[in-house]
Amino acid sequence: MCCILCVFIVFFACVFGQTGPVVDTSVGQIVGLKDEFIKFLGVPYAFIDVNDPFGPAKLHLPFETPYHATRNPIICPQLVNGTPQGDIQCLNLNVYSPITSGQKKLLPVMVFIHGGAFKEGDGNFNTYSPAFLVKKDVIVVTVNYRLGPYGFLCLDQDEYYNQGLKDQRLALKWVKNNIKHFGGDENNILLFGHSAGSASTEFHLLYNEDRVFNKVIMQGLQLASPGLSGKPKNYEYLTDLAARVGLDSKYVETKDIVRELSKVSMDLLVNVTYSDRFRPCIDNSVIGDSSLNQNLKDVKIIIGSASKESLFIYNNEPNYANLIKRELKKEFDNIEHGVDRVENYYLNNNLKNDVVDFGCDFIFNYPLERSVRHLMRSNATIYRYLFSYNGGRNFIKFRDGIDAEGATHGDELGYLFDPDLFGDAITARDQSVIDTITTFWTNFAKFGDPTPSELSPVTLWPVLDERSNYMNIGTTPLVEAGYRKDQMTFWDSFYEEFGALSKGLYYVEENV
Repeated sequence: MCCILCVFIVFFACVFGQTGPVVDTSVGQIVGLKDEFIKFLGVPYAFIDVNDPFGPAKLHLPFETPYHATRNPIICPQLVNGTPQGDIQCLNLNVYSPITSGQKKLLPVMVFIHGGAFKEGDGNFNTYSPAFLVKKDVIVVTVNYRLGPYGFLCLDQDEYYNQGLKDQRLALKWVKNNIKHFGGDENNILLFGHSAGSASTEFHLLYNEDRVFNKVIMQGLQLASPGLSGKPKNYEYLTDLAARVGLDSKYVETKDIVRELSKVSMDLLVNVTYSDRFRPCIDNSVIGDSSLNQNLKDVKIIIGSASKESLFIYNNEPNYANLIKRELKKEFDNIEHGVDRVENYYLNNNLKNDVVDFGCDFIFNYPLERSVRHLMRSNATIYRYLFSYNGGRNFIKFRDGIDAEGATHGDELGYLFDPDLFGDAITARDQSVIDTITTFWTNFAKFGDPTPSELSPVTLWPVLDERSNYMNIGTTPLVEAGYRKDQMTFWDSFYEEFGALSKGLYYVEENV
C-alpha cells in the first residue's frame, strides 16, 4: 500500500529565513507553524473576481513562491459586534495535523463547515482550535466561505445562485487534491458542520453526486436544511434592497442588478442586509429535486441535536404572546388556522418552557426527523445522538450568559473544539465529556462507527425507525430510544394538513 513518507512530506526547512513545517503540494510549497500540533493557517483555496463579488469563484492558482500559512485568515464580509468586517477575497482554509514522527500511514480527514445563519462566522483558529480532535490522530480542516449577500443573495440568474455552497465545494475539491501531502487520506474524508454548516453538509450530501467524502456528521440541523430551502429573492425584496443601498429600481428586473450591486461598498451592503434572512435557494443546479433520491448505501452519517436547541433564541424574549404565530408565518403562507392547533398543543403552564419546546421541535427536532427518514429511504447508515450535558464549556450558554438547564444550540462545540472563549482551565467533569464526544467523532472518522465494540464500553446501533436508539451525551453517555416520539407524531399530522402551505421545497414535493 502506497501510503508512506513519499506522500507524507512534512519536514522542517529554512524557507526565506523562516523555519517551520513545509509541505510540497500540487499548488506549491506551503509553510506552517508547529507547537502542540502542526498548523497551516489561511491557505487560499480559491479566488474571487473583485469586480464581480457575487460571481463564481475559481480554484486558486499555484504559488510561485512558498506560501507562509502562519496567520489566521481574513474573514468573509459580515457584521461583527455592529461593525462591518472582512474582505471579499476570503476563501481560505486551515489544515491541522498531529506531530507524527515517522508516520507510515495516512490519517482520516475531518472537514468542518462553520455555522452562523449563512451570514456570519468563520472557521478560524481562535474559535475552532481542533486541539482535542487532533490529539486522537486525525487531520482537521476548517473552511471560510462567502456569507450573507455575497454568498446567498440568490439573484435570479443561473451563475449567481448559492455561491457560498459553491465555495465550499471548491474547498472540498482542494482538500481531495492536496490533503495527502499533509498526511491525510484522500479516500477517507469526513464532512461535518454545525447549524448552517450542518445544513450545508446535507446539501452536499443530497445534491452533489460527485462527492469527495464518505462520512458525514450533522450537528444542530434546522429549518435551513434541504427540505426547506428558500426560493430566489423576489422582485419586492430586490426593489427594497435597491432602495436601501441607493440604487435605481429600474435595475431590479435586469442583469444590470448584479453590476450595480457590485459597485455598492461592502460596509454598506453588509450593514443594510444584516437583519435579512439568508439561506440557500432552489436552482435545480446546485439544489433541486433532480438528485434528491440518490442511493446513499455507501455513506455513513451521525446526526443529532442539543436537548434545548431553541433556548438561545427565546432566552430573553420579552413577549411570548405571538411568538408561535411569528415563527410559523416565516415558513408558511395563510397559516392562521394552523397557529391555533400548535398553540393548543404546546401552550400549557410555564409559557417560556412551552415556547422553548415548540421551537426545539419545529425549528430543529422535526426537520432532523424528516432528514433521518429521507436518509433511511436512501439506504444510508445513520447514527443519532442527543447532547444534553450542562457544564462549564457549553459554548452558546457561556457566550450569551444563559443560566438555564439543558444544552442549547451549539453548546457541544465547546467540547469538540478549544476556543479562546474558555481559557486554559478545564474541570475533570468537562474533560470527561470532551473525551467522550471527541472519541465518538474520531472513531467515526476512522472506522465508520462511533462505538466500535473493541474500543467502546457502550454500543450505539444504527437507526432502524423513529423509535430507534440514540446516544444521549450527558455526564455519562447513555443509549436511549424514541426521542420525542409523540411530538414528532403531532408534526406529522400538522404537515399532512398544512404542508401544501410551506414556502419551501421538501414538504410540498414529498409526502410525510
